[in-house]
Amino acid sequence: MTFIPQSPFARRTQQFITHNNTTVEETSFQSNDLLYVSNSTNSNIKLTGTRCMKIILDSNNDSTITFNVNSITTGFVEVMKCKSSKILLESNCSHKINTLQLDAVQDCEIIFNISDENVNNEEFLKSFCSDLSIISNIECKNVKLIIRNENGNALFESILIFENIEENVLQNNRSSIQFKSKFVKQDETILLETEVIIREGVNGYVSTRKEQQDKDKLQKEFDEKMEKLLKDGLSK
Repeated sequence: MTFIPQSPFARRTQQFITHNNTTVEETSFQSNDLLYVSNSTNSNIKLTGTRCMKIILDSNNDSTITFNVNSITTGFVEVMKCKSSKILLESNCSHKINTLQLDAVQDCEIIFNISDENVNNEEFLKSFCSDLSIISNIECKNVKLIIRNENGNALFESILIFENIEENVLQNNRSSIQFKSKFVKQDETILLETEVIIREGVNGYVSTRKEQQDKDKLQKEFDEKMEKLLKDGLSK
């Protein structure tokens, strides 16, 4: 009999967390848990642990939610319908997130803490910027993104700004329009670039106009090289 190891994703369980008017540190979750923090109001919630599968924040208001998790297996964090809240990613996990998805988030701050030892580490900062994608939609309003060191000094601070979308496009596609934002390390500064998402292929792979143009350019160069090789072969 052949033994087929079970994927850790198949063993995923959900841990529901809700608090109101309190300060609390949640530590009871396991490595295969999906942490679902929802409907909390006027609370200070700290998630502390070695590992979890994924984190979802839903409909939290006037609260501070701190991530103190050493590893997030999927690298995915989703924030939806949260208002007037602060989301703080401590230095042990701020660089472990690959996708941060925002849906109808309003008047919130999202803070990425960078450890003092990595603040001046060029390779670390480039990796942090290139690895993280922030996916958002038009319903996100006044979302501030901050990158700072552990002493609270900001390396980057900006409101998430979307490019203008034509009104007729908004009317017909408002619910489906999304944006992809990337931090970009350029010389001594960090910039934020945001573009409209273009979904490619059968499975709707997330891309942007720039990424699509880069792919088209590579494909064109490849086609030209193949055509030259074919012509050179026929001429011999």
